[in-house]
Amino acid sequence: MQGLIEGFREELTADTMRILRLPSVIGRPAGGAPFGREINEALRAVLALGREMGFSCRSLDGYAGVVDYFCGDANASPLGILAHIDVVPPGEGWSRPPFGALLQDGRIYARGALDDKGPLMAALYAMRAVKEAGLPLSRPVRLIIGCDEESGFRCMKHYLKHESPPVFGFVPDAGFPLVFAEKGIFQFRVGCPPQPGAQKGDIELLSLRGGDAVNMVPACAAAQLRVTAAGQERMERACAGFAGKGRLSLHTEGEIARVSAAGRAAHASLPESGENAITLLLDFLCGLTLVPGDKTSFINALCRLFGGDSAGSGAGIAVSDEMSGPLTLSLNMIEVNEDVAEANLDMRYPVTAEFAPLWRKLTEACAASGLEVHAGQHKEPLFAEKESPLVATLLQVYRDVTGDASPPLAIGGGTYSRAMKNFVAFGPLLPGRESLAHRADEYIETADLLLITKIYAEAIYRLAGVCRL
Repeated sequence: MQGLIEGFREELTADTMRILRLPSVIGRPAGGAPFGREINEALRAVLALGREMGFSCRSLDGYAGVVDYFCGDANASPLGILAHIDVVPPGEGWSRPPFGALLQDGRIYARGALDDKGPLMAALYAMRAVKEAGLPLSRPVRLIIGCDEESGFRCMKHYLKHESPPVFGFVPDAGFPLVFAEKGIFQFRVGCPPQPGAQKGDIELLSLRGGDAVNMVPACAAAQLRVTAAGQERMERACAGFAGKGRLSLHTEGEIARVSAAGRAAHASLPESGENAITLLLDFLCGLTLVPGDKTSFINALCRLFGGDSAGSGAGIAVSDEMSGPLTLSLNMIEVNEDVAEANLDMRYPVTAEFAPLWRKLTEACAASGLEVHAGQHKEPLFAEKESPLVATLLQVYRDVTGDASPPLAIGGGTYSRAMKNFVAFGPLLPGRESLAHRADEYIETADLLLITKIYAEAIYRLAGVCRL
């Protein structure tokens, strides 16, 4: 089977590039396309490719897609593979077109190359390899393609409303050798209630905006201010003094000044791997003497609670455990203008931590700083026993194919493993590779794409052909 997959090299690369060129970012709902026409177009393209390979393929009302390989015992629950076709917005800082799928030096550069279109294509081609090799299986295999993984799992909720879940399986959307634990994920919004009108002064904040997605560390943010001549001179000095702390640019036209911050995007589960443009800009603004008012009170509160480190220290919720590491907290979206003052944050908390005390401390800290808190999406931590048959089998598959004996992982990311029972995240990021999910110039190496296809094909064969889980 490994030789058969080697023969797929050019075809797999070309098909992956074709799917990566479809900008499947969530958009406005349309008929038959609940997450936008572009995501639906990408879903239909993958389903069409699956049909060409001889699989039974269908769309579940545009929420998700199903690729079925009917084999083995038709009455047995299938082995499941859960992947997703939607991607986060490209953001800033790309040196190549984010949806160009440029092949350069053995790498395919595109948003979604790692998260999650590349792994999706590897799983599909792995199913093809098992099918064309004629390997005997004891149960069907089902690839489920979600369309809303990045924004709330509505795709999986729709699937479970209309279909039975597979009995077990894996999710190609994290790292190798395998993920046995995922931190809890909590996203929330903070706002500032209206206060009396602003007083007069040299520097007045008019607006502030930054961020593209709550689960993505922002690469850029910008503030607009009204300044007097004295205020402009003071702000120029502040910008010059801030030069060593980050990348800021100042443009002034008349009494209006625009300050822009350039950071580096990253996945919200790894905020330390990026540079948060919003907190960078907040740090700068809080160093100025701004005209008092609700906007100023809001950004000062954000600086106190969420500036500085990404461990939640300012809000009094820093915690860590041996299994999964420290809590992370990142302020990833902000909107401040005449009508609104609000920010969206992403928290990842350790597997063994209790959520209720963290939530209580967070709301108390925000209330003490004059902020209102609104709870958003919450996903509890996930933990799989390392000795379970599913984990043991997948670990052995990885080690047999690669020769690498690295231990299983605990991560801050959230995968479809939370959507159904008896699933774990399995690849695609190989040990030693840089994780570029949600970052600029995301790429996957073509050699890795082929290798993970081999790993997934072997996993399918052992789980559906040998194991009785």
